[in-house]
Amino acid sequence: GSVSVEIDGPAEARWSLDGKGSCASGETVKDVVVGKHTVSFSGIANCAKPADLSVEVAKDAVSAAKGAYAQHKGSVQVTIDGPAGARWSLNGEGSYKDGETVKDLVVGEYTVSFFDLADWDEPAAQTVSVTKDAVSKLDVAFVQHKGSVQVVFSGPEEARWSLSGKGSYASGETIRDVVVGTYTLSFSQMKDWDAPQDLLITVAKDSLAKAEPAYKRHLGAVKATIDGPAEARWSLNGEGSYESGHTVDKVAVGEHTVSFSEVADWDKPGDMTVTVTKDAVSDVDGSYVQHKGAVQVTFEGPADARWSLNGEGSYTSGEVVGGLVVGEYTLSFSKMAGWDRPGDRNLVVGKDMTATFEGTYTQHIGTVAVHIEGPSDASWQIAGIEGTHASGDAAKALPVGDYTVSFSAVDGWDAPEDQSVTVFRNVTAMATGAYVRHTGSVSAVIEGPEAALWSLNGEGSHASGEVIQGLPVGEYVVSFSAVEGWDAPENQTVTVTKGELGSVSAVYVQHTGSVSAVIEGPETALWSLNGEGNHASGEVVRGLPVGDHVVAFAPVAGWDAPEQKTVAVTKDELTSVPAVYVQQTGSVSAVIEGPENALWSLNGEGRHASGEVVQSLPVGEYVVSFAVVEGWDTPAEVTVSVAKDALSSATGVYVQHAAEEPVKEEPAATEEPKAEEPTVEEVKEEAATEAPAATEEPKAEGPAVEEVKE
Repeated sequence: GSVSVEIDGPAEARWSLDGKGSCASGETVKDVVVGKHTVSFSGIANCAKPADLSVEVAKDAVSAAKGAYAQHKGSVQVTIDGPAGARWSLNGEGSYKDGETVKDLVVGEYTVSFFDLADWDEPAAQTVSVTKDAVSKLDVAFVQHKGSVQVVFSGPEEARWSLSGKGSYASGETIRDVVVGTYTLSFSQMKDWDAPQDLLITVAKDSLAKAEPAYKRHLGAVKATIDGPAEARWSLNGEGSYESGHTVDKVAVGEHTVSFSEVADWDKPGDMTVTVTKDAVSDVDGSYVQHKGAVQVTFEGPADARWSLNGEGSYTSGEVVGGLVVGEYTLSFSKMAGWDRPGDRNLVVGKDMTATFEGTYTQHIGTVAVHIEGPSDASWQIAGIEGTHASGDAAKALPVGDYTVSFSAVDGWDAPEDQSVTVFRNVTAMATGAYVRHTGSVSAVIEGPEAALWSLNGEGSHASGEVIQGLPVGEYVVSFSAVEGWDAPENQTVTVTKGELGSVSAVYVQHTGSVSAVIEGPETALWSLNGEGNHASGEVVRGLPVGDHVVAFAPVAGWDAPEQKTVAVTKDELTSVPAVYVQQTGSVSAVIEGPENALWSLNGEGRHASGEVVQSLPVGEYVVSFAVVEGWDTPAEVTVSVAKDALSSATGVYVQHAAEEPVKEEPAATEEPKAEEPTVEEVKEEAATEAPAATEEPKAEGPAVEEVKE
């Protein structure tokens, strides 16, 4: 017979028969002696060769076998030191997280590359070697982008700046290794200076972000009004010569001296100290007195405050009372709500002199401080007063009274209600505002294995349908756990909104393969998988979960079915199962009672002697018929049933025709030409005419027809 072997594996794989030869897949070895033989396979690098196979070679038949090589496989795992969103791929395919393992990789070299991530430098691509049944590990690190910040400002030397509320840096100082992003520059408050407004500054990779703000000096103005001769002039700090009513601008805040020029026949006013305040005009009134005495009182305080002499009159700050008789006068000041007035003073008025006094009202002031519970960018302010304050900051030097504190709006938070505070003298009024964060819920419904779990932003392990509550509003990433034998769903982004449930659904896809059985045997033979279905030879059953399955073969009358087989289904592969039905056979023999040359045949074929056995007949019914023999009545046909491994026997009895008288031969004296040989019928007629009378002795049995012919 012959042997042919199909190899599922590398093209260089070879097979041999009984340890001899080297044959390619599909090659047939002929003239193989019938019986059992062993098929073995060559070793191939990075592959597991098939086990030796035993094949049964039958006469004039091709015994087919199949062997499958299994490639060696391993795994790759990459550990990333960097942001949670970092991902890596293998040979440009896939997207894997930190610590994730890619399995079932054919041994060999692979390229691990990394995805771009904003504000980070990803590692260079690296080559990793996968070896059999091993995990090839790779550790890499992302590098965060950083830059520098420098602030140069004009203003007081002791002024400082900070970055997003941290640090205290002098002008020109540089902060290095700042993570890229947007920051807030803020500046320290300095007396008599306006600090620059907070600035946003963006730090870029390997760059210096620079700002050049400026402090602004507080300035005011001084105006002097002279009551006296037209030629009188005034000066500020000994400089300048100004007419009455002239205003000197851009005067630094603080105390300054206003002096007056000498004018003949007039007593000039004495020098005056004026306090310049921010964005205000400080007025000075100077009165020249002609040989008279006068009193002039100036004060700092409320504009409607007044002073009087000896309880009479009501004069404003800086007002001069002239024409006073020399002597002693009592100076007093009016009461003002929210202010402490100066105490009474005695003034002496002399001839041609102006008695002056400078008093100061002290305003009652307090402070408001507010603590905020909530987002760091929340701020508060006092209604009607410019400027906002961070949590813990204080609004100082507030005149006593009632104020309303309000809070800024912040996305994702409910701001506190406005609060009323009362400022008392020299007291810090405290207030607290609590923001309430907007929250929602997330749930994931999984269609797939019970062991499948999901996590939120890479944290937690939750079953299908589980709800995570109390989540701050915003976007989250739902990811799914790896389950052996299943493809996990892709990550999904879910948006959490206030008071709502954000839900996602995901489907795991089970790993499946296919099975087919190739049957050598009757066309009606069928096979089933795990006890289900009836499939013809070569039919493919698809979509089977990976794992072991049982292939069984249906019984067919007259045939021995193959034993059931366990097959392993692998992902996306077709597992083929060869099977051979063995036909059941028996034997037939016929015993003939009659002439020796009588023969019999089976279903009209063959010629067999009495007692001869015909073997290896498929089970079933056969017809035994007998050959015609002259001079004999042929037996009738006999139907026999052939059973498995049994001998079915038939008997045929010939009945001889009645005996005939043989023809006597006369010996010839001399050889003469022979007469034509008579026919059988003629011989029979001649024998009948020469038959003896009834009284004669019985004759011996006559010769057979063949003997008569001879």
